Amino acid sequence: MKTPPINLIDVFQEMVSACYASEKKYEKLFEQLSENAATDELKSCLSPTRNELAQHVDRLAQILKWLKLRPSRIMSNTDETLMAMAKEACGYKKQQSPHKDVQILQAAKLITFHKISLYGSMEKMAQALKMENAATLLAQSAEDNRNAGAYFTQIEQNILYPAVANA
Repeated sequence: MKTPPINLIDVFQEMVSACYASEKKYEKLFEQLSENAATDELKSCLSPTRNELAQHVDRLAQILKWLKLRPSRIMSNTDETLMAMAKEACGYKKQQSPHKDVQILQAAKLITFHKISLYGSMEKMAQALKMENAATLLAQSAEDNRNAGAYFTQIEQNILYPAVANA
């Protein structure tokens, strides 16, 4: 059994490391989600480029460099679960429908709202640890995720759910 962290810097380092591993995998996952979506707006919204996932990875890599930590491949249990759920939503690649889009959107929203929470917590930790540069980078990624979450909400409200209700 792994020894739990005993101070804030240990917690912060562990979170940044796990987040880096997750973001690398989310970048590939969001590409899959985008490819499997039937609705054009959802495809666009899920695009890793649109969600600036590469920038999140770059920002975390910079923080890891400042902390003198090597990148890890170990994700948190929460991220592992969210990843598995999203892959399941991708399901049958040739089958595309608004109903499948609902599942894809729900998975993407869960991941995004989890990331909003995670980046927000890491930002506050960085501030408490007087790591202003790290806090600034984490705040940028948190804002990117908030924007993505708002866009998902607009798509479900104005495009996807009305289409499914009328199908």
